[in-house]
Amino acid sequence: MDVLDPIGLTTLRAAVREGTFERAAKALSITPSAVSQRMRALERAVGSVLVTRTKPVQATPDGEVLLALAVQWSLLRDEAVARLTASQSEESEEHPRVRVSVPVACGADTLGLLLLPAMASVEEQVPVSFEIFREDEAHSVDLLRQGRVVCALSSDPTPIHGHTAEPLGTLRYLPLATPRYLERHLPEGPTPEALATAPVIAFDRKDDHQYAYLDRVLRHDLRPPTTYVPGNREFEEAVLLGLGWGLVPEGRMHAELESGELTRIGPGYREVPVVWHRPRLASTVLDLIGEELGERAREVLRPPAAWGDLPRR
Repeated sequence: MDVLDPIGLTTLRAAVREGTFERAAKALSITPSAVSQRMRALERAVGSVLVTRTKPVQATPDGEVLLALAVQWSLLRDEAVARLTASQSEESEEHPRVRVSVPVACGADTLGLLLLPAMASVEEQVPVSFEIFREDEAHSVDLLRQGRVVCALSSDPTPIHGHTAEPLGTLRYLPLATPRYLERHLPEGPTPEALATAPVIAFDRKDDHQYAYLDRVLRHDLRPPTTYVPGNREFEEAVLLGLGWGLVPEGRMHAELESGELTRIGPGYREVPVVWHRPRLASTVLDLIGEELGERAREVLRPPAAWGDLPRR
């Protein structure tokens, strides 16, 4: 079996994406036995184990190499088929548009601020659908390394092998809380002693923005009581309800700052780089996504900058 056999690559991708050979078989319209046979043949051709026979199925390091190839090959195949069908006939019930499928990883904030508007604009220009893998900005590029996605928005500026990393700008986060919260938990101001026990809100356990802010401002590694709220709107609502203070993207709650419903708990801010990672291959769809992300970034992001008004020690 050819190592680069697209049938084997497609089966590998389906097994990892679906999590079991049974669900992969259903997605591919074949039997589970056929999935198992294809995977054994691919592993024999490569000379190594590519997936764990667990639930869910997971790619081994060697499997991730081929999985990345499978994801990129699928994108290029879809683009080629879309161009061919578009040139052959007009769209109709008998000849629907072939859509290019793009799996992409990003964080919750960059999803709403950048990716969704870019996706909508791209979809108006070419037939495309997206599968979003929401992951913390510091970890989203890991999904690219694992071959789970074909592109990613990340805070990691380091390009991975075979990919480019284009800086789009920085997303500024402001430390916000309600005036009532400040009265209860920080009556003497943002001292290290008070912030060590003042409740904070984080998105999930991978979200270390708040801790990094405290470390930068106070030069103290604090871990105050934390409430985890894994949703953008819900996170902001938790801040408004006084459950804790949290870092909110600049401009997201401008009206509440203007009205006095929210206030900054102390000096400074946190700036997080936003970087567009994509493979070095000729893809009209990825080119369009990159262009639209760049346009949106110029509207909502700041140019790369240092820590600005943070106090120095």
